[in-house]
Amino acid sequence: MGKKIKNIVEIILILTWIPVAVMYFSPSEPSLISDSIDISSLTSGTRWWLVLYRNKKIGYSYLKLIPEDGDYSVEDFLFMKLTTFGKQQLLYSRLKGKLSKDLRIMTFSFSITTPTGINFSGEGKYEHGKLLIDLKTPSGKETISLPSPEAPFLPDLAYDLVNRKKVRVGEKFTFPFYDPLLGKEVNGTIEVVEEIPYRYMGKIIRAYRVKFVYGNTLVTAIISPEIGVLEEDSGGGFVLKRVTKEEALAPLENVNIIWSVAIPSNKPISEPEKLTEISYKISGINLQEFDLDGGVQDLEDNILIIHRASIPRKIQHLPLKKLQNYLARTPFIQTGAQEFQTVVKKVAGGDVVETARNLNHWVFKYLKQEPVVSVPSALQVLKMKKGDCNEHAVLLTALLRTAGIPAREVAGVVYQNGYFFYHAWVEVFLGKWIPVDPTFDQFPADVTHIRFIIGGIENQVKVLDMINRVKIEVLDYRR
Repeated sequence: MGKKIKNIVEIILILTWIPVAVMYFSPSEPSLISDSIDISSLTSGTRWWLVLYRNKKIGYSYLKLIPEDGDYSVEDFLFMKLTTFGKQQLLYSRLKGKLSKDLRIMTFSFSITTPTGINFSGEGKYEHGKLLIDLKTPSGKETISLPSPEAPFLPDLAYDLVNRKKVRVGEKFTFPFYDPLLGKEVNGTIEVVEEIPYRYMGKIIRAYRVKFVYGNTLVTAIISPEIGVLEEDSGGGFVLKRVTKEEALAPLENVNIIWSVAIPSNKPISEPEKLTEISYKISGINLQEFDLDGGVQDLEDNILIIHRASIPRKIQHLPLKKLQNYLARTPFIQTGAQEFQTVVKKVAGGDVVETARNLNHWVFKYLKQEPVVSVPSALQVLKMKKGDCNEHAVLLTALLRTAGIPAREVAGVVYQNGYFFYHAWVEVFLGKWIPVDPTFDQFPADVTHIRFIIGGIENQVKVLDMINRVKIEVLDYRR
């Protein structure tokens, strides 16, 4: 287990960055979709967990770790059913692999399946000091080679690694993990906090409460040296709980994830596009852990002031040496692809500012605003011609970078109809970072866009520390 909560949140992000539901979609009766799955291959030794959100069962997970000729085979599976836009959405994540006797990666394969089909998968192996991965997205195949002095571990086996040690209060263990969804190696540290009694299967057993810090994520868990992971708690309402197979496969409950994570506003904001400045009081979270300060946002103590960005009239050239990271190609932002070059050539303006504005408007007009539950890939979005805020943001970022204009994905919340909804948009560098929103055709974005996170999904998992915690109070605004 170990990172299962983080896996859940990465997938939940696909669903929660979708405020356009409020503007463009009305509720309807849930469609009847079967949540059955072939589990005939599972053995009685499989470990099972419930996936709970606010004490409601939204899915289940299992883990098989089987000795084979001195090594191990592993299978890790996650299933969730959530209601969005009046429909039930089924999501699956599966990983299989071959591990050495000390649980290090030898070979592995993984896939994430959403209602649009398998749209993210890959396979890899550790060989001669390198982790070699073939990453497959709907837009094509990426080959990644990661130097690694020793074979890393799979993060969902973190607690198994600890249980192989002598577990004592105060001990810390750090391991190198490979995260398939992020496509990179990340160190994770587990600290044993305290020994506690825990009721399991009608008996009181010895257990330990631990903290697991993994990249930008902190989760707490209860583990037993004899049994393994008993509970894992994100603090954001998402909990895993060890159960029997029968309990795990019992019927699921309906949870509308969009409304359950919406943040109510203390006062209405009328005509936000006409505001030049707005001030908020942000509470309930550690503000220093987020990207709240900088650009058009000024943070002092817990008061955040957002100014409407002023767009330069003309820019012929940009100093790009220090901004190469924001021009780069990634597995999901295929900067420089011929398809993007064709679009840029077609809509480019007379200077950098005009080109950026034209591309923002082009994405708004080109994509049909429709919820797409998937891991967004820019080339695939271009082919699908539809999407929500994630798809708009990733496509615009790819086009801007192809045009030689530094751009980055950002995430946070935006105001709609009395609530702040989780949302993703883009910041473009025009001498300074300017927020723009292709979902709403805003150039610049209005001041109800509150940026909490800079970066793609690898950084957006920090939303876990916001869900059901952050409070936003509108203090004052100017027109």
